[in-house]
Amino acid sequence: MTALFEESSAPFACVWLTGPRAHIEALRRSGTPVFEDYAQAVRALEARRLIDEAAERAARGVPSIDPARQEKAIHLIERATASAEGMLDTETCTALLDLYDIPRAGEHIAATVEDAIAAWKKFGGSVVLKVVSDALVHKTDAGGVVLNLSTEKDIREAAKNLLALAPDARVLVQEMIAEGVELIFGISTGPTFGPCVTAGVGGIFVEALGDLSRRLPPFDETVAERMLRALRSAKVLEGLRGAPAVNMPESAAVLARVSQMASELEDQIAELDINPLIAGPNNSVAVDVRIRKS
Repeated sequence: MTALFEESSAPFACVWLTGPRAHIEALRRSGTPVFEDYAQAVRALEARRLIDEAAERAARGVPSIDPARQEKAIHLIERATASAEGMLDTETCTALLDLYDIPRAGEHIAATVEDAIAAWKKFGGSVVLKVVSDALVHKTDAGGVVLNLSTEKDIREAAKNLLALAPDARVLVQEMIAEGVELIFGISTGPTFGPCVTAGVGGIFVEALGDLSRRLPPFDETVAERMLRALRSAKVLEGLRGAPAVNMPESAAVLARVSQMASELEDQIAELDINPLIAGPNNSVAVDVRIRKS
């Protein structure tokens, strides 16, 4: 059996649940990985895969840091207005997305009802209205998101209600994005490994489903696409029940740019959530973003 394993180029793990202990020890002395639990074997194979991926990235070379872009991003964060919890203001968040070429929906922040109506007329078509307030982190829970508005009457009423939600409230008027798959792309920073990039199913289901894939940055589009295809719900990205498939190379390219942001701003960003990012057949567009500074 050992000879058979030695001839295989594929990683493997042997799970031995019963039998003489001497057989297990003999296999281990020969260099054969033997486990006495299925879960341990699976975790070991996953660790081996991640090591192999890291070796591939090292061979290809990782994306290099752009000093000019890094300097601009740091300057944006340093002069930004942040909440008591360190959350950056909306204008800074969108400016950082633009700096890293992450597509986002067209938007305008309005301080009055009339300003919101003027923005809607400029965009044309349907829009989304969202409250902007330091006191309201989770806009949906506070009733601060109103979708698919297309008449002046509806926009006037929605804007009035949103402005009344908090003393500092303003209204974000945003283009309504065509239907697609809602994803979440994020950055988190820990004391041991530093920044980590997360990708998964987004929208309101991210906490319920927990379908996430994680990697340490920086990485390129090849690794980013592997992350997306590793999701349990990856079939949704391929198109189900007549829905068009997501443009995977485009979504992967956006995720790779998030990886670059995580790498270049390791000491400036503690947390980032792009949720949702609407992934469609042509492009992927960030609809909402939250960034907490370090």
